Parts: sequence; C-alpha cells; structure tokens
Amino acid sequence: MPTWFSVANLALLVSVAAGIYVLVLLWPEHLRLRQGVLVKSACFSRQRLPLVDLAQVNFHYDAVVGFSCVWEFVAFDGQVLSLASWRINRRFVRHLQTWLPGFDAEVFHRAFAAGDVVDSLDVWRAPTTLLQPDVSVCRHIDAGEPDADGNPEYHYEYDIYQFRHGELALFARSYRDTPDKAHLLNFERDGQVLAITQANLRQPLLLAAVSHLRGLGKTQIDFLGRHGYEALH
Repeated sequence: MPTWFSVANLALLVSVAAGIYVLVLLWPEHLRLRQGVLVKSACFSRQRLPLVDLAQVNFHYDAVVGFSCVWEFVAFDGQVLSLASWRINRRFVRHLQTWLPGFDAEVFHRAFAAGDVVDSLDVWRAPTTLLQPDVSVCRHIDAGEPDADGNPEYHYEYDIYQFRHGELALFARSYRDTPDKAHLLNFERDGQVLAITQANLRQPLLLAAVSHLRGLGKTQIDFLGRHGYEALH
C-alpha cells in the first residue's frame, strides 16, 4: 500500500509540474508603456526597456504551419526585449504608432502583406540624421541672504536649456561664470523624469542637444548619471 501511494503521489507531482510547464509556455506576453518605460509581463517575470534607450524595432514571423510572430525591441546597448504572439494585434500596432515617432501602422501592414511566408521586417529605427528639436532657454539666479555688508552669501547665475522633440524633452544647465561648460541633467516624457545613462548616450535628442551646445562654444559637456556627473566623450 505505501508503495502504490508513493507512486500515485509521484505521478500527481509529475502531472502538476507538466501542467505548470505548459501554462508557462502558453501564458500570453503583454507589453505596456508605463512612465516612458516599455514593460513586458510574461507569466511571473517582467522586463523593462526605457523608450529613450530604444534603437530599433524588428518583426519576425512564420506562417508555414499556423502563424507565430516575435517583436524585437533593441536598445542602443544591445539589450533585446522580445514579445511573442500567435497573431498580429492591430491595437498593439496602433499603440506603437503613438509611442514611436515616425512609425506608421499602415506602412507596417502593407509591408507585412507584401512579405514572404517566413520573413523579417525592419519596422522602426531611431533617427540617424540629426534632429532639429525645439530649444528654449531660461535664466535662473540662485542667491543667498545678504550679509552685514549687503552682499549675498552666494550668488549663482545659470541658464536651463530645454530641448524638445515630440513628447520627449532633455534638460541641460550652464553656469554664467563657466560659459564653456554644460551639464546634461535628465530626460522628461509626459511629466516623468528619466535618467541619462550610458545606455542612452546615443539617443537622437541627446546627440542633437550636444551638437547645439557645442555650437554655442560649450566644449566641456558632462551628464548627471547614477554616480554624479560623468564626462561625455
């Protein structure tokens, strides 16, 4: 009796494990945009990719037997976020048109219709030509309380530059007493502050901002990273 009971328990455990494995395989993957970050949810795991890090989007599909497809979101540093599906979700494609400047849903559908049974599409790439962002400058003065002689304890004058292209903005600061220096501070999208990292130093808006600042004679440019200001090479 104990032997049969053990065998029955083992068979039950194997069945449960197999069921969980199948559930993991079939669990649908979802991709959402939250505060400027692509978030992929797949069963019990999550993967994140900030939009400012996104370099290109590819689409692979196979329609030989049934249909399966994979979206690939590739970051500037080579990180890949992939999303597998058994169909083309038109609502998701419309979301991409909202999220990615220059992406056209109709152009994608036409390219897919003209493709082969098994094919890969180069769906979207971050602009390679230098952007022409909207640039605004605001002067700021930061001064302390005056001392006995009427002189402020400290006095700083600096300009805040805002570079904007679509929904994305980049901010930089330059002090008046060091006109050849500029500090890149952060990105902002839909009111959410996004950090500048090594992964997005090739982001088109950042490259355009650096070009503009250098054109103003600011030859020493750094950025505010996780560990303070880091030189921009």
